[in-house]
Amino acid sequence: MGGWRLRRWTITHGDGRIVFPFGDKASGLILYTPDGAMSAMIAEAGRTALSSASMKTAPEAERAGAFSSFFAYGGRFEIEGDEVVHHVTTALNPAFVGTHQRRRMQFNADGSLTLSADEQDGQGGVRRHAIEWER
Repeated sequence: MGGWRLRRWTITHGDGRIVFPFGDKASGLILYTPDGAMSAMIAEAGRTALSSASMKTAPEAERAGAFSSFFAYGGRFEIEGDEVVHHVTTALNPAFVGTHQRRRMQFNADGSLTLSADEQDGQGGVRRHAIEWER
């Protein structure tokens, strides 16, 4: 329970290659409340401010850049064994709404938390997302 800040997000490909989807200096926050709500967000480091105070009036290219450098969703959660399931009710990406994001939980010796999941890479292989959080 509580709030955790991002330590790092890596994707390990089947060939062993490791990438940082939002760079190695990304920032983020994940929150779990005692009543079963959760919220997660991750931002690429060095995001450029929009030229307008309003997202709606900023140029389309700036809006696209802001969208592609930020990841966020929230909803309800439940624990099932060594996994947490996020039941997404709101998200930056509308395609996430209504999905159930299942993550393996690993509590590390240093007190950090790693949430991980595998996904198909679109080429017949699998890649593993690992997101490390710390207090």
